Order: sequence, then structure tokens, then C-alpha cells
Amino acid sequence: MPVVVGLVPPGLLGGWWLWGVDGERLGWLGWLLYWWMPVTVVFAGGCLAWRLLGRGRSVAELARAWWPGVVLAVVATVVVVVLAPPQMRVQFDETSLVGVSQNMHAQRHAVMTTGAIPFDGAPFPLENMVDKRPTLFAFLVSVVHDVSGYRVGNAFFVNAVLLAVGLFAAFAAVRDRLGLLPGLCAPLLLLSVPLTAVVATSAGFELLAAVLLLLTTTAALAFVERPDEPRFAALIGSGALFAQARYESLPAMLLLGLLVLLTVRGRFAFSWRSRWLLAAVPTLVTPLLFLVQHAQDPNFTPEAAGRALVSFGHLVEHAPTFLVAMFAPSLDNPLPGVVAIVGVAAWLWRLAAGRGSRVDVLVAAPSLGITLLVLAWFYGDASERTAMRLFLPFAWLVALAPLALVGLLPRHGARLVLGLLLVLLPLRLWPLATGASFPTLEIAALTETLDGVVRRLPGERGTTLWVGAPAQHLIVKGHAAVSVRTFQRLGPRIG
Repeated sequence: MPVVVGLVPPGLLGGWWLWGVDGERLGWLGWLLYWWMPVTVVFAGGCLAWRLLGRGRSVAELARAWWPGVVLAVVATVVVVVLAPPQMRVQFDETSLVGVSQNMHAQRHAVMTTGAIPFDGAPFPLENMVDKRPTLFAFLVSVVHDVSGYRVGNAFFVNAVLLAVGLFAAFAAVRDRLGLLPGLCAPLLLLSVPLTAVVATSAGFELLAAVLLLLTTTAALAFVERPDEPRFAALIGSGALFAQARYESLPAMLLLGLLVLLTVRGRFAFSWRSRWLLAAVPTLVTPLLFLVQHAQDPNFTPEAAGRALVSFGHLVEHAPTFLVAMFAPSLDNPLPGVVAIVGVAAWLWRLAAGRGSRVDVLVAAPSLGITLLVLAWFYGDASERTAMRLFLPFAWLVALAPLALVGLLPRHGARLVLGLLLVLLPLRLWPLATGASFPTLEIAALTETLDGVVRRLPGERGTTLWVGAPAQHLIVKGHAAVSVRTFQRLGPRIG
């Protein structure tokens, strides 16, 4: 029966997608992408509840072990927000994601409004479209809209919460394996990468993908250490969420799952409950596959200029630039830089000392796989500021690698890492605070200027139609706007 459940719903949905009418199926895809998100979140929540019920330690014991990490995560998040005030740093991804969250909140429909006109004293949506980006982040932002009302700043709030969750998750994972001091070093190592703060104070979905990768990898390690049903449920639940974060997440989840199955082979027998959990995954990710096909529309990627979106040639072209950017030791490098150098050296020392294990493969393989996919993408050039955020999983991987010194130097390793951080963190955070690590991009500066112009026109929301390229940016800010192309096509009818 689990096999039937795993195959029949995706098969029926696939048949509808392949043979449906184009216009109608895209409309239904918007509804499907919205309602699949609460289903996935509830499924993951149930899996997590199962894991918590099967925990081996009491709540009081966990609280005693974890409270330093909670305090550090919250304080560090506040410091990051103060040093790097939240703003839309890349614009196109962020505007689209907020635009989708706007309609998820208002219409329960995963579409973004690309044109709106003033009508009856308020902007009225004129044109909508299904965006190319996975919708989990937009859904989380829409939930905050549902609670507090629609505001662009809710996207920044979600990323601030994700930063705190990610820092705490790093602490908890390392604390349970290496001890308190290394556990406290783990979130500080992540913060020593300025890119962490950059994505955490933006409205993008890169941090969500990195945090879910961290949680899924932690669940995988726990399951490999002690294969049982609650730990398997945690792995499936976190993996189901991780697969929805970004397109690279799905193959990374499949790779991690395969490695886990190979590692526990012969040590874990699939019960009927485990089979049912596994059978639910294909149905949960099926709408994402439809979105992948929809995203192949060349209108989504005009900057590709006819080039292949993904190719081995792109990987070969981008790899040297990536290595230079990732390991450049300058203090204002937003990527790990000197931390990466120390981390790779520590990891190579670990291998040379014969300390390597399957754990290294489980931890490194998903991030390496994601990085190879990004490098093979036409846009995966690490020298391009807007593309740096795509390398966050690898940046976190090498940033945590200095913790290998704890095992190599049992008496002094943790102190050495902490000493390095105490010297390095202020030197890395200062360029972040001054804007040297990630200067304001031209597009962000232009839209900020536009916002200033709009603010000087009180009461224009229900009476003024803005026409131009930044139409979608204005729409998510609550203004009526259309693109030049839409205005040329519908101008007389708009009047």
C-alpha cells in the first residue's frame, strides 16, 4: 500500500500537468503551490513531534544543555541586525518572493502581481503570474502577514528568526558531539563569514535553504548514529522542507538520503510506519517538479541570452573564480576567506591523521553537490556580487571545518578555535558594519531613491499609476504600477 501511495498521486498529478490546457494548468499550479506548503509544514511538524516524543533526555536536561546556545543565538542575531540594518540587497529575487507572499496572504494563491492600477482609492491587481522560485520562503512570510498584516518588513523578520534558528542548530549539533566550548564556537564561526549577515538581513531565501540543510544534515547524523523510527521521522520531515527551499535542495536531499541508506544498510528495518512516511515524499515534491518545468521559460532568464542554463562548460569557467573568491584572505571578503583556509587545512590534517570517516562524507557531500550545481549554472559566477549568496552552503561548510582541530588537539583545539574567533570576529564584522564587505548594489540604490521620491507624494496610492521597469518593486510596496510593455499593450484600456 505505501508503494501505491508513493506512486499514484504523483502519477495523477503528472498526467494532469502533461495533458492540461496551458493557461488553466498554470492557474491551478498557483493554488497547488500555495496549499501544498501548509500540508508540507504540517507533515514536517508531525515528524518533528514524533522525534521529540522519542527523545532520550528530559526537557529539563535539554534546557540545561542548550540554554547557552539559545542566549548566544538571540544576542548574535540582534547584533547582526544592528550592524547591518535589513534591506532589499539584490532586488529581483527579493521583490518576487515578497510579491508571491503578498498574494499568498491576500488570495491564497502562489502568484506575483506584475501589474496593478489605481481603482476606488487603492491599487487593484491587473496581471498575475506564477513565479519561477520555490514557494516555501514566501509561504512562511505570508504566515507572518496573516498574523501581523502585510508588510515588506515581515520578510526581514522571517530571516532574522531563521538566523537565530541556524545559529542555535549549529550550537546544539556541535555541543552534543564535541562539548560546550566547541558548541559556542560553531555559531561564531558562521558569523565570521560576512555573507551570513548579508543574507540574514535581506529578503531572500538563501538563508532558509542553508538552515534547512543544516537541520537535515544534523537529523541524518543522528539517524546514522542510532537508526530508529523517531530519528528517521526527523530526517524525512526536515528533508521534505529542505527539498522545497531552493531548486538545488531537491537533488542535495536525494544525495544525502542515498548516502544515509547506504550507511545504515543492515542496521535499520523499515517498519510500516517508516514506509508510509517515505511514501509521502514523492507527493509532497511533485508540484515542485512542475515548477521546475515552468521555470524553463526563457522569459524568466533573459540575461542568459540564449546560453544553456546549466552546463559543464559553465562549471569549468566559474570554478577558478570561485576558488579565488572563496579563499581570498582579505578581511572585507564577504566569503569565508581566511576562515576557509584554516578550515580546509584542519580538514586535510584530519584526513592525513586517519581520522576521516563516513561522517565527513555525509556532512560535506550535500554542500559540495549544491556548489557544483551552482557553478554549472550560467549565473554561478562568484565574482558577481548578486551571485555570492548562492554559495552560502559551501561557505558554512568550510567555516565550520576549523572544529576539526578539537579532535586533533584534544586539550587545546577548542581554545585555539575560540582564540582565533575572538581576534577574527571584530576584524570581519567591522567591514560589514561599514558596508565594505557588501557595498550597496546599484539596483538597490536606485530603488531606494525611487522609494524616496514616492514618499514625497502622500496619498498617491489610490490615484497615481507608475509606469516603468521597477513596477513590481512598487507593487510590493503598495503602489499601483505597470511595466512599460504592459502599458503599451493595455494603455487605452487602462484609461
